[in-house]
Amino acid sequence: MLLLSIYQLRSPTGPGIWWMIGTTMRHCLDCGLHRKSANASPLVDQRRKRIFWTAYMLERSVARTVGRPYAVADRDIDVDVPADIDDALETDEEVAAAMAEAEACPGRITSLTAAIHIIRLQQIESRISKTVCRVDRPVTTISPHKIAKLRRALDDTTRPSSSCSCPSSPR
Repeated sequence: MLLLSIYQLRSPTGPGIWWMIGTTMRHCLDCGLHRKSANASPLVDQRRKRIFWTAYMLERSVARTVGRPYAVADRDIDVDVPADIDDALETDEEVAAAMAEAEACPGRITSLTAAIHIIRLQQIESRISKTVCRVDRPVTTISPHKIAKLRRALDDTTRPSSSCSCPSSPR
């Protein structure tokens, strides 16, 4: 369904991207991808997270673009973002080793680093939308403290992370 949603982005026919990505997101919710999974293997857990967060990013972008509500509130999501490890890993052992290495060297750049930053930015955009872009209250009633808090979150997310002396991953 996620691939169909991505296809629908450029398709001039069909049900429309907002409907398609909304249906995809509801399917993710139905499968429990938005919740922490305790019994999944490292590989399956990372794949579940990647599927959910990809749907999340796409759904948030589409909903904002067409002025529609989000399919799920951020407060209902407790699954972590995927580990900042390379995407090409194919076994539980490789994933577990890469996750341990990522914890030891959090500043390392991988094939998922950009996606993780985009997820974090989307989460902040969701908070901005929930706080600032409301139809039930005028913007003038928002406290400057809330705006400053959102600004700090945005600044913290866009600030480059500290460099790490770990070697870069092969591409």
